[in-house]
Amino acid sequence: MKSLLFIVGIVLIADQIGAQLLEPNCGIPTTTLLAPRIVNGSVAEIGSSPWMAYLHTPTHFHCAGSLVNHWLVLTAAHCLKQGQVLTVRLGEYDRKTHGDDCQGERCQGPAEEYEIERGFRSRLYNTDDQSNDIAMFKLARRVEYKPHIRPICIFMDPRMKEKIDRVTWFTATGWGKDSASGQTTQILQTLAIKRQNPQECINMFGRAVGPNQICIGNEYSNVCNGDSGGPVGRMMLYEGRRRFFQLGINSYANRQCKHLSVLTDVVSHHEFIQKVLDYHNPVQLRTMRPGRGKMPTFVYTL
Repeated sequence: MKSLLFIVGIVLIADQIGAQLLEPNCGIPTTTLLAPRIVNGSVAEIGSSPWMAYLHTPTHFHCAGSLVNHWLVLTAAHCLKQGQVLTVRLGEYDRKTHGDDCQGERCQGPAEEYEIERGFRSRLYNTDDQSNDIAMFKLARRVEYKPHIRPICIFMDPRMKEKIDRVTWFTATGWGKDSASGQTTQILQTLAIKRQNPQECINMFGRAVGPNQICIGNEYSNVCNGDSGGPVGRMMLYEGRRRFFQLGINSYANRQCKHLSVLTDVVSHHEFIQKVLDYHNPVQLRTMRPGRGKMPTFVYTL
């Protein structure tokens, strides 16, 4: 009942303040996400997270991210390194397959690879405490939306911050390790995870957790290595339709992948996202063509 009341409340507030979305037709899964419950890294329902981006080097999985429009992928700043060879894979679900992915009788199309044209990292990113851990990739070609490749919703109105701060649980998805000593998972995983008092994260990590970060964690499950850069959010009602909104970016966890982790709060960084949007214009911007699968030799800080 509390979840229902929150959903109704967020719709009313969103309508009253005219909450801005980065992409109007966003956050709509091919399959509706399962009802919220605490799980320990259960397999995600196929089609439930068509915005997931799989960032990889020529040899291994590197980070996760989320597709936010036809050109841009949102991730963590620590996932972006100067000169690193990275490729973005969209529409991925089962890493073992090379064609269509299936779950029972339900199947989705094959994943698609995209070269990266540019990287944008927040100029406020601090490697010491991982504050402002946010970055975006500009893809080398336009993404055409398909049932298994769609954008996630992001609030661009800072007035939503107060309401988002009241969210008590989130849904995280990724291919991260099952445990600190385990391997990254082959099939996309999902986890319902609770908001925690920031002081709990401060006590565990020995560093500040500011208002532009979110402390989360469960007693027996948590996000882990490999989930970095991936989206954390929740399903909400918006304009009469259920949509998934990204509220956080996986930033860091403890080495044992237990109990607590810290997110970058997305709406707190709406100005950075807007700067990237202002900088990037597919009509006016001169197109750069780096070598296949390669990062540019420079990274913009905005």
